[in-house]
Amino acid sequence: MKRKMNFAVVIQRTVFLAFAAALLVAVAPLASAQQVGELVIEQGKVKIRKISGQESLYRQIGKPIAVSRGDTVQTAAATRAKISFRGKEEEVSLYANTNFKVDTVDQKSSRFGLNLGKAFFKVVAGLRRGNFKVQTPTATIGIKGTEWVTGTDGRNTFVLTTKGIVAMSNPNFPDIEVSIPANSSAAVPANRPPTKPVEVPPGAQQEIIKSESVDSFVEQVDYQTPLATNEKTEEDEAEEEATAKEEENKEEENADEQPTEELISEELQAALEIRETVETAQKVAETVSDTVAENTEAAKPVSVKISVTR
Repeated sequence: MKRKMNFAVVIQRTVFLAFAAALLVAVAPLASAQQVGELVIEQGKVKIRKISGQESLYRQIGKPIAVSRGDTVQTAAATRAKISFRGKEEEVSLYANTNFKVDTVDQKSSRFGLNLGKAFFKVVAGLRRGNFKVQTPTATIGIKGTEWVTGTDGRNTFVLTTKGIVAMSNPNFPDIEVSIPANSSAAVPANRPPTKPVEVPPGAQQEIIKSESVDSFVEQVDYQTPLATNEKTEEDEAEEEATAKEEENKEEENADEQPTEELISEELQAALEIRETVETAQKVAETVSDTVAENTEAAKPVSVKISVTR
């Protein structure tokens, strides 16, 4: 009886441990998806995609929406939305057609990704100095101040600092960093270092801030440095022409060193034709030989016996 009771206890403990393990597995995703910010739609609509891939569309104006680590926020056309972190110590105002990702928000740092579009950042002065960063397709942006507008079209990243100082660099050129003071703007083209900061008049600053388009940076600021573009430059065309010429020369060298497939095919065809002609000639010779042999056999002397009777 005692053995049976011990066995029952073992079963109970096993079930309890299994239940506890399952509970931990179920709770882990919830912990990783803990709320770190709050989003409010000012106009338009917003889609939020979770790490799990689940997507939700929100339209209600003014209603707080929880934002978690790993969330990707996509604003629609004619949309404005604001996300607050750490109360209101850090605020990000998203423009229309913007793709924004919350990478990390913890006690030590804040890390965000601006994949496409435009955003206005405000950070309380002195907080997380150097530990607030924004990553775009072409730039890494860190604060040394408090307010700035960032925009990216995927090929170029633009920053307009309205208060404080903002540091910006290209990940491909990490040793070259520019500090953009208040009332100034700089750009980071793809595969190039940042441009020199350019002072921007108040009127041009307001146009950039009000405009939904990333193009407003280029329209209002002369960066005095060629920006990245999908159009081919004279250097690109010259490089492509040189590459094509080099490949052509290699093909000619290879042609001199060894026959091409077309030439090999022609030679093979000719060899087959010669072989067929030889075989045909051999057959004709055999036929002629047989005919000659038959005629020779027919021309042999025949013994004739003549008998004369008188």
